[in-house]
Amino acid sequence: DWARKGYYAPLDELIAGDQSFIKEDYVQTFLEQGKVDGKQYFLPMYGTTQIMYYRMDALKENNIDPATLTTWEALAEAAAKMSKQENGKTTFYGWEPMWGSDNMIDAVLGKGGKILSDDGKTVTIDSPEWVETWELFRKWINEDKTMGIHFGGQGWEYWYKTIDDVMKNKAAGYTGSSGDQGDLDFSIVAAMQQPGWEGVGEGKPVASAIMAGIPAEASPEQQQAAYKWLTYFSETANTAAWSMNTGYIAVRQSAQEDPAFKTFSEENPQIMVPLQQASHASAPFQDPTGGKINDALKDAADQVQINNIPAAQALKDAKGKAQKELDRVK
Repeated sequence: DWARKGYYAPLDELIAGDQSFIKEDYVQTFLEQGKVDGKQYFLPMYGTTQIMYYRMDALKENNIDPATLTTWEALAEAAAKMSKQENGKTTFYGWEPMWGSDNMIDAVLGKGGKILSDDGKTVTIDSPEWVETWELFRKWINEDKTMGIHFGGQGWEYWYKTIDDVMKNKAAGYTGSSGDQGDLDFSIVAAMQQPGWEGVGEGKPVASAIMAGIPAEASPEQQQAAYKWLTYFSETANTAAWSMNTGYIAVRQSAQEDPAFKTFSEENPQIMVPLQQASHASAPFQDPTGGKINDALKDAADQVQINNIPAAQALKDAKGKAQKELDRVK
């Protein structure tokens, strides 16, 4: 919206005059997120996506090869095998999705679901892909109790409680941010990509880029200087260094060939997982209602995950709210 209102300058002329700018080397999912109406207004600084972290000992004890966990069906079966219950209460969870709609949306995208129809006029969150996927999460969490979630609390409390469960041997694994890598002990855990679905293909979770642009009111000299800084930050060696130091995703494919990054990734293979996942990821949803559709999805996720409401009902109600908001802006 800010680009359309003229607050930011398009970068296309600066890019065209920069012979060192290699468009194909950028992670395309990230570069495309910087376009508005076909023009490049922003460049990606770094990326993030939600990946899977698992306790190596939990899988080994149950004779589960992480390389086989490429589908949600396989992960659910493994979670059931690893979970432990006493007197009807789960004492060790086979998996912990992160509270909220994001994890479940990622799973839906892997099954081919969409939030809006191709013409952008209809909310489609009650389609079979949505209902089937969210109903499975409801069942895993509330009926089978092989998966668990932390919710509520202050700020990011639920997030860190989820991490703690895995690190303190109360759960076999969880779905979290690529940026969590700085908080994890990789002598205990390892990382893998989010799964897809049997008969459908690999997962298509969202990968988001943190973008930067140049104010339109800046002078030509200032814009040129700002552009040099933006492209400097995303140079291969620099984006690789940022990734190594933070766990977030490098924005250039060539980061994988950076000598320091190659050495680091040999010792810390988890750093490669987010970058590999980003190559087949989905772009984040741009909510045309200013967040109302996302709000409806968050409420529906709470209904499914916390209140054990059947997915069909929760998503039907959410669609009704979201469609009204979409109709107002279309």
